Amino acid sequence: APYTDLIPTFDLEGIGIEFSKYPLELGGAFLHQTRTDNQGVTFDEYSGAVTIQFEDMGFSAMGSYANYNGDPSLFVYLLLEIPITIQPYLIVTGISGGFGYNRSLIVPALEDVLNFPLVSEVLGNNAPGNSLSAELDILGAYTPIETGAYWAAAGVRFTSFKVIDCFALLTIRAGNTLEVNLLGSATLLMPPLAENKAIAEIQLMIDAGYRADEHTISVAAQLTNNSFILSRKTRLTGGAVMQAWLGGEHEGDFVLSAGGYHPDFIVPPHYPAEPRIGFNLNYSNSLTFKGELYFALVASSVMTGGTL
Repeated sequence: APYTDLIPTFDLEGIGIEFSKYPLELGGAFLHQTRTDNQGVTFDEYSGAVTIQFEDMGFSAMGSYANYNGDPSLFVYLLLEIPITIQPYLIVTGISGGFGYNRSLIVPALEDVLNFPLVSEVLGNNAPGNSLSAELDILGAYTPIETGAYWAAAGVRFTSFKVIDCFALLTIRAGNTLEVNLLGSATLLMPPLAENKAIAEIQLMIDAGYRADEHTISVAAQLTNNSFILSRKTRLTGGAVMQAWLGGEHEGDFVLSAGGYHPDFIVPPHYPAEPRIGFNLNYSNSLTFKGELYFALVASSVMTGGTL
């Protein structure tokens, strides 16, 4: 029997292209996803990414657009890799920037800064083999749709004498509240460019910010698990923070801590926790050398100490 009611429809769920012939590499992808949020609202989201690499210069962009309850929501993040020598001790290797409209921006805890997509995209810390869908899902978790929320970000990656590799990212989130953060990382490798033969690596995560809803201003830094000296068996640990409360129920309180607090100090719930400053050498299965230090100045007391 003839199919008189057959009406074919066509849709594009995704497409990807790639071209590679030295010195030029091109890549791009487009993805259409149907999503449902926590309130049960279903909406269409259109995302895409593009990369262009020419010798030691590169450009990449990633973005997403959705029509949520009749309101447009989008974000774009761009990265330009181009070496710019300002002085021999200061060479810019990358510039990044982006914005979000009707999108929030969730800034991670200090220990997760290197996994923050706006940072990991620049530093190349993404898990190898991740699909565009996986990358966008990770980025989307940090940039959820929120009507009336806006954010902007700008970053720069640079080296000093090719010994210290740094990246600093300024983010501003506005709308229901105001939040300003300066996120960054700094890695010192000795000798330079000798990852497998290095005798020391110091990698530091940094977060300085102002949060209007919590009435706080803070500056914090923490060593990552990649930090060592003389041998990768000798791990370095530690973190430091300065935080002050400008209003709210904790107005007038403050913390200045390097390595945490005295073991018997009852730490108020709103105080930040910091790992001990120290080293840990696992010489063998039966022999370990470990040392720790701490100092803290708070509104009620001052404390310091250490162990070996």
